[in-house]
Amino acid sequence: MSSVSLCAFIFAWLLTQLCSAGIGPPRIVFPIKSRQFIREGKTVKIICPVTADPPPLLLQWSKDKELIHAGWERFKMTKNFLKIQDVMKEDAGNYICKATNGFGSRMVNITLVVMEFRNESFTGTDMYSEFGHGHHTGTVPKFSQPSKMRRKNIQRPVGSSVRFKCKASGKPRPTILWYKDSKELTEEDIGHAKKTRWTLKLRNLKKEDSGKYTCKVTNQVGMINYTYELDVIDKIKEKPELIPPHPLNTTVRHGGTASFQCKVRSDVQPHIQWLKRVENPEALKNTNTTIEVKGQKFIVLKTGKVWPRPDGSYINKLIIKGATVKDSGMYICLGANSMGYSFRSAFLTVVPDPNAPNQVIKENVVISQTPPRQAPSLPLIIALPASVIIILVAIAIYILQRKKKCNNPNTTLRQHKLDKHQFMPLPQNGNTMQDSNEKIVARTSPQDVYSDLSSLPRVHQHQHQHMHYGC
Repeated sequence: MSSVSLCAFIFAWLLTQLCSAGIGPPRIVFPIKSRQFIREGKTVKIICPVTADPPPLLLQWSKDKELIHAGWERFKMTKNFLKIQDVMKEDAGNYICKATNGFGSRMVNITLVVMEFRNESFTGTDMYSEFGHGHHTGTVPKFSQPSKMRRKNIQRPVGSSVRFKCKASGKPRPTILWYKDSKELTEEDIGHAKKTRWTLKLRNLKKEDSGKYTCKVTNQVGMINYTYELDVIDKIKEKPELIPPHPLNTTVRHGGTASFQCKVRSDVQPHIQWLKRVENPEALKNTNTTIEVKGQKFIVLKTGKVWPRPDGSYINKLIIKGATVKDSGMYICLGANSMGYSFRSAFLTVVPDPNAPNQVIKENVVISQTPPRQAPSLPLIIALPASVIIILVAIAIYILQRKKKCNNPNTTLRQHKLDKHQFMPLPQNGNTMQDSNEKIVARTSPQDVYSDLSSLPRVHQHQHQHMHYGC
């Protein structure tokens, strides 16, 4: 009965250890507001408060049941965050983050409410009101986000929207005016447009909205300007098409430079993104930098500028400098517009460095002949103490059984009877003996036999005492 209780205690202890380790499906680590507010034009970060052990193999975001992918402009998925830049009214909706590991999945719902930005009006008198008041010290205006102003030539389909940004800094704080085709835009001219501090947004675009839009930023010290060119075209009817044969399979030596090229045909300038397939998802530390395409996981790579071509297509290149065997694998060029996305894949093979004999490559996966040192896994940590406890329990049960046998008088009596029977004098009739006994008698003299037999009780007595001592 005591052994059963001990086994039950061990089972309960192991169960407690597993539960305390936190192994299981993803779980919410802290509550968040299910309804979040952000003002139009701002940047918002929506957090997914989910963790898991083992960590989530996949973290997906969706808006109004539509999966968010790398082709979405202004949307960026980082670790446990969804970042939306320059929030628009149409960004409002229901967002879901879904975390999945080997034990299950967990979803978190967040509703984003976008509030309208208060329209601010700036006039020419505001700009020049302080000029001529004597000597002024300060700094000339400069654009504070030039990386967001790289696309000078912009195409948009009819009915869509566009934003022109000219965020700037200076001392004193500069003011801004907007012009279309060298004519200042007034509130009446803007009409369906919206103007915030540094941004001009045009909605429900028409063909006549095409033209050159210029921002002029001025303070008492100086003035800067920047011009965008907008081309409003007919509505997009098709998703982008990737022109074969690019990208092409490529092989380079260790330390060399690899290059992939991608040509995309689209009605408007597409969003082009390069991805690299994850060969071993379990070894990936940061799962939030990946997206899933056709059931496979890919890492989102940094993408360069998209260049228009005379034939109406667009081209983009991926350059990999100082390539190593870790860069080997499948690469994807993905082209996206508002109608969808298309992609083509190619493989990069990097020939290993001959001076590194411990590294070999097999099927585009790096294999090390010297296994790395790894921290002991959780099953091993649990199994070792459990094995020790089970061995101790087995020894305890064995000792208990021996004590029971030693304390039982019937067992001792049976042992004495057995001893007497074993050591009775040998029969004189040789016919009743086995063949082996006959051989022994034939080889041994009667004195030797007697000597052997007379010694048996002493051996028996010694054995009996030794067994009793063991009890």
